[in-house]
Amino acid sequence: VTLLHGLPPQGKNQQPNKIPTKDKIATAPLFTVILQTYNRTDLLLKLLNHYSAIDTVDRIIVVWNNVGETPPIDLWNAYRPHPVRVDFLPQSENRMRNRLRDFREIRTDARSEE
Repeated sequence: VTLLHGLPPQGKNQQPNKIPTKDKIATAPLFTVILQTYNRTDLLLKLLNHYSAIDTVDRIIVVWNNVGETPPIDLWNAYRPHPVRVDFLPQSENRMRNRLRDFREIRTDARSEE
């Protein structure tokens, strides 16, 4: 019998291991997605759609590095409803380290910085 990375062997009368259902995933810890962007609004909207569909995402923070330009909040809001809150945070200077700040909008222990 071959064991696959800690999975117990399956007997004839045993149920196969099941993938967690949406109900079980909902009890998993939530995390915050931090997206930093500069001059890539088209890609940003695709990423927002992707990450907002993940059940364990609490909220998405967009670190907007296009200094002097308005974030595409109206464009994003035109595609309602959104299952996840998205906060656009304009920055005063374009720096790679902007995404590392301790944003007060973060309510989770886990973060994913893209």
